[in-house]
Amino acid sequence: VTGCYRRYFQCGGAGGWLGLPIAEPANTPDGQRQAFEGGTLTFQRVTGACEATPSTTPSANAAASAPLAPLDLFENAGGDAAFAAARPAVERLLADGYRRVRTEALVPTDEAPGMRRLKLYGNESAKRHETVATDQSETEALDAGYVYAGLQGFVRTEPAPGWVALKRYRDAAGAGRLTAGPQDEAEASRDGFAFVRIEGYAVANP
Repeated sequence: VTGCYRRYFQCGGAGGWLGLPIAEPANTPDGQRQAFEGGTLTFQRVTGACEATPSTTPSANAAASAPLAPLDLFENAGGDAAFAAARPAVERLLADGYRRVRTEALVPTDEAPGMRRLKLYGNESAKRHETVATDQSETEALDAGYVYAGLQGFVRTEPAPGWVALKRYRDAAGAGRLTAGPQDEAEASRDGFAFVRIEGYAVANP
C-alpha cells in the first residue's frame, strides 16, 4: 500500500473491510489504483484524494436465506446512539459506557445482490460511534476523525416487504444516530436530531 496508506489505515488496515492487497498498485491516467480483498483504493493525483470503494461482487447467498444478526440500539449517557451487530463491536460499545436499549432490526450476515456493507466507525477521543452504509456517510465519518471499527452485516439498497428503512440522523453537535422505525425516529426528533439520509434497509424485528 503506497499513496493511500492513511485511508487504508482509517478503513481498518488488513483487519478492516478492505482486507489484504491482492495486486500491486497500478498507474492510471489520473493517479493510481490498488485492488484489495474487499474493494479498491484509488488515488487522484491532481487533488491528492484517496477513495475507498467496496467490491460489487456479491456472494451466492440470497438475502432471504442468509443468517440474520440482531441490530441493537446502544445509547450512552449523553444521548448519542449507535447500532451494532458483531460481538466485538458490542463489547467495545459497552466498554465506552454505552448501554443496550433494544433490538431494532435484523441484518443479514452474508452479502447478496442488491446489498451493501453496514459498518461501525468509532472516535475514541469523543467516545462516539457511527454506523453507516452509504459512501457519503462513510466519508463524513472519516473526515470527522472516526476510524473503521468493524463490519456489522449487510443492508438492502432498495425497500422490500418486511424490511425497514435505516435512517441516519444528526444533532447540532455533529453526533449521529441510526434509526429503524417510527419509535426510534420519534425519539431522535425529540432529542434534537434531524434526518439526513437513508442508509439502507434491514429486516424488521418480528
